[in-house]
Amino acid sequence: MRVMLAKLAVLAIVASISDGLVLSKCDVRDHFKAMLKNLPIELDHTELMTVKELIAIATCHFELASGFNTSAVKQLTVPSDVTGGPGLNSAHHGGSSPSEEEDGSSMDSNSSEDMSGLGSGHSTPTRRPVPPKDAWTLNGIFQLPDRVTCDSGLVPSLNICQTDCSNFLDNDVDDDIACIKEILAKMFSLVFQKECLAINYNDYFAGCP
Repeated sequence: MRVMLAKLAVLAIVASISDGLVLSKCDVRDHFKAMLKNLPIELDHTELMTVKELIAIATCHFELASGFNTSAVKQLTVPSDVTGGPGLNSAHHGGSSPSEEEDGSSMDSNSSEDMSGLGSGHSTPTRRPVPPKDAWTLNGIFQLPDRVTCDSGLVPSLNICQTDCSNFLDNDVDDDIACIKEILAKMFSLVFQKECLAINYNDYFAGCP
């Protein structure tokens, strides 16, 4: 997990945003409030932050990441100084040459130009460029990664949310929210024992000085 976070922290981002619904900050806040009420763990207050602080931090993050645009798409390429080689699959594929990286960038730029010409009745891109083999594609207002949350048909994926990535690029954010809830629920179920999810802090540590 730490390795993945380190990779994500130094990723080179190439954005390609097509026309889509742009939500307001208040809309996103309300979606998060509703989602957090149904999580399998109590988050009213922790030593680190309150729920209000968590919502503010998350909303700010998504504002900077996607501009609250439901059709935002970004490609992340893992640099060689993080992976220890030219790319994630360097042991098998020999990595990407500089010319290949440039071709990928120009392809992404061309796809942006193609999508910019879509009419107002097409809020969801109909074509997705094939990403470089070491790239992650982040989808929609919450920038959900294709290799973890959904199936793009282009790269292997855990597909935790059991959906097509194109569903995160339309104007309906209910499935995006449902995916985040699914990720959090799986995280809690994998990391914590089920019996511990409803533990009360004061009761559990009642015998401690």
